[in-house]
Amino acid sequence: MTKYVIDNSFKSLIKDILKNNKKLNNRYFKYHPNSKYKIDDILDEILYVLKTGISWRDIRSHINWNTLYQHFKGMIDEKIFFKLFKVLQKRYLKSNYINTLIIDSSFIPNKYGRNKISRNKFYKNKKGNKISLITDINGIPLSVFVDRGTIHDIKLTYKHKKDLQFENNIILLADKGYISGNLRSNLQEKGIQLMTPRKKNQKKISPFNKTLYKNRIKIENTFQKIKNSRRLSIRYDHLLNTYKTFVYISISLLLYKKLKV
Repeated sequence: MTKYVIDNSFKSLIKDILKNNKKLNNRYFKYHPNSKYKIDDILDEILYVLKTGISWRDIRSHINWNTLYQHFKGMIDEKIFFKLFKVLQKRYLKSNYINTLIIDSSFIPNKYGRNKISRNKFYKNKKGNKISLITDINGIPLSVFVDRGTIHDIKLTYKHKKDLQFENNIILLADKGYISGNLRSNLQEKGIQLMTPRKKNQKKISPFNKTLYKNRIKIENTFQKIKNSRRLSIRYDHLLNTYKTFVYISISLLLYKKLKV
């Protein structure tokens, strides 16, 4: 047994999603002649891989590494951890009034990834991916996308807008890389005010609250928490979908801890 053990109530959330999936419900919660391992142990081992960054082959567990990976792959195929994140996201939005959001992205260097990677000239021309994140003013992650390292932050912002679909008036804090007349106009149509520092050559002056903008450090802290999981600080996974799933687990844990407080 590993030293990374998931909270039982967090496991219960995952189990509820597994039970709603007919295929996995039969696999984990009904008698099966080939069932050797408990779902609780499988989830603990997956968290161990996330936290330590250890390769599947190097896992020292009573569960064979290949068996563990196949269980994880089955959950990826059924989008279990993506659904977990959406459940927690919905709960958090329902129980909290949101009027300020923060957006930023972080480059993830590639080690063994084989698909959807690209070189980024701003990071010594290294190959990698980009995590784009939106948090509330407390740094709680509400929307996330993982893509090629060269995709522009503005393109990912449009994806975030579709994902969240806020109806209230929202202030979106962003850095100078998000300055775009088209983006600003597009967000305003949905009641979202983009707040960025002013560029030296920027002619049109937009509202800017220096005190409020200082809260943008919260999203940097969130990225730091995510990258504390060694599996996420560098991309080791061959497939981007596998890496994205680890991202969903990480931000789901952050959401869950906040909801539990």
